Amino acid sequence: PGGQQEEDSDDDMPQISKAFAPLPELNANGSNWADWKSRVKRVADYWDYQAYLDNSYKDIQGGEKTKDLDLLNRIITKLPATIYRRYQSADTTSKLWKGLINDYETANAQVKGQLKRKLNSLMCNSVHKVDSHLDNLIAIRDEMAARNITITDEDFKETIIASIPLQLQPYANSLINTYSKISETLTSETLINDIR
Repeated sequence: PGGQQEEDSDDDMPQISKAFAPLPELNANGSNWADWKSRVKRVADYWDYQAYLDNSYKDIQGGEKTKDLDLLNRIITKLPATIYRRYQSADTTSKLWKGLINDYETANAQVKGQLKRKLNSLMCNSVHKVDSHLDNLIAIRDEMAARNITITDEDFKETIIASIPLQLQPYANSLINTYSKISETLTSETLINDIR
């Protein structure tokens, strides 16, 4: 009998609740903010809850308090306790959403600037440390991508070449020349593998 009740309660669960189940939790440091925000917006949009992110149910024609609270509660389940405590007084989805955007968009902009500066300031002067240097560059590029910061492959190649030891730069430049002569594009991945 207990299993049957559980099954029935799942059927009674709002569809938006089920849709939020696979979404990741927002990291307290905001490192997955851009991805997390995009996923929440997609789920809300798919289930026709998008308006509640920006407006209280009172301000939406035909708005329903239960839908607003359903979305609010679903988002809350994807927040770590430290973030939830900061916003626990939010009584509508839009209040919570505006607070999150205000905090994380500002923080994300600062981190974006820091990551770009860090990527462009890293230098390696020792041929023996090139592998770890390249790993650091890749880690920064990946963190930038996770935060929705675009860096073209061409820019990343230039960053790699400018930051490797002087002894390796002629080799890297010759790779670029060779690829351009055969009308192929040298990717940053190929450049990294060849430098290693």
